[in-house]
Amino acid sequence: MASFWWMLATNPVTLLVIEGLHVAVMTGFTSPDSFWRLATLPFQFWLIWVGIKAEHALHYSQMITGMVTGIAMTYPMDYIGRVLLQKWSYEVGGPAQTFRPSVTAVAPEHKTNGHASHHNGSATTNGGAKHANGKVKQANGTTTKKGQVALPGSFWAKLAFGIDVATSRRHLNRPSEVKNCPHFSEKDHAYTPSCRKFILSSIATIIACYAFLDINDANAQSNRVPHELFSQDKIPFFSRLSDVTLEEFFVRLTVPVMIAATAYCMLQISYYGVAIVAVGLGVTGVEEWRPLFGSVFEIYSLRNFWGKFWHQMYRDLITDPAHVIAHDVLGLPARGLVTKYVKLLVAVLVSAFFHLLIDLGNGHTWSESQAFYFYTVQALGVMVEDAVVALWTRCFGKPDPKSRLAGMQRHVGAVWLWAFMAWTVPSWMYLHIERRAAAVDKGPLMGMFSISSWVLGKI
Repeated sequence: MASFWWMLATNPVTLLVIEGLHVAVMTGFTSPDSFWRLATLPFQFWLIWVGIKAEHALHYSQMITGMVTGIAMTYPMDYIGRVLLQKWSYEVGGPAQTFRPSVTAVAPEHKTNGHASHHNGSATTNGGAKHANGKVKQANGTTTKKGQVALPGSFWAKLAFGIDVATSRRHLNRPSEVKNCPHFSEKDHAYTPSCRKFILSSIATIIACYAFLDINDANAQSNRVPHELFSQDKIPFFSRLSDVTLEEFFVRLTVPVMIAATAYCMLQISYYGVAIVAVGLGVTGVEEWRPLFGSVFEIYSLRNFWGKFWHQMYRDLITDPAHVIAHDVLGLPARGLVTKYVKLLVAVLVSAFFHLLIDLGNGHTWSESQAFYFYTVQALGVMVEDAVVALWTRCFGKPDPKSRLAGMQRHVGAVWLWAFMAWTVPSWMYLHIERRAAAVDKGPLMGMFSISSWVLGKI
């Protein structure tokens, strides 16, 4: 019985709920500068340590295990970003501090019937946020005196605010909305589909993504691709160019596409699965569930792939620490190449740490994970891109976006992106693929939910 309760307490789902509630309590019930915010930070990392040591798996589905573990492993960084850096608090109705010039911190402006409105937050007219100590924290880091504002609120109102902060990572349709979040219509940002249309399209998305994952995994298992193709000695490319076989070459070209498509589908399933429940039960409106990914037509450079097409759920959680280190720690100026690339490097290192925790949570060791190498090389690739674009613009100018030349540049950029990913993705992903290919006994990725494996078993 004791082992049952231990397994339940250290289950990835349980840890995820506890981590989220910790963020909710700190943002809903403490002031922006509360001592308890920093004092309880180790609790988040302790939960991560417990999860890694427990080495649990949700045995009914490896896919669900991976998704839940991935989210759980990133919550310490979410805590640092939301609770410690941005200082989200019920007292101020939003973030007490922001690090983007285009976004102001939030302050309550008035009380209505003894209660302040907090749901979406509103930008202050002076670009600051009132703290519990009566000061206003400006976006540029300065403080000014203001009269203290008392904010009455029920226990449930504070808890609801905290849960909203803990579960909303893009803060859509609010002053603190994360940069480059796509809309339902890029031509009309005000457009929102009806509830019925949204739910039907979400169901269609889930079915399509599920079918891709399930059929692709069943096909891989039936064909039994030799796991030796993904061994660690196959990761180097240019240093062993003369030994690279045609089969290896095509595998390298295929892997980045399949990895991106798999991650895309897994995220879409989890995102729209929650969206259907939330919208269907009337907990949130459709407008809170704008598309997770951008347009595929933006995939023609590394900067666009990561900054516009890929999901932006962690964007401010990696860029805010970069801002703090560049300006508050190193004292770099607001603009300049050094500032730009120091921020870029810090951001990718924070992202690498995110994904290192995910690797650890999924059973890999510190030495096995190549997350730091992969993301650092991504930063190098972005720098190369910027240098080439700057040189071209200096020599030939910038073409009209609708011109034929601009179209050709985008095609060349897409080829460059594919080639770069074919070179870099194996360094991080080959270990994952090799273990998956070698572990036949683990069964289908979808576990008991796999339809294709059931069908193949009947044939």
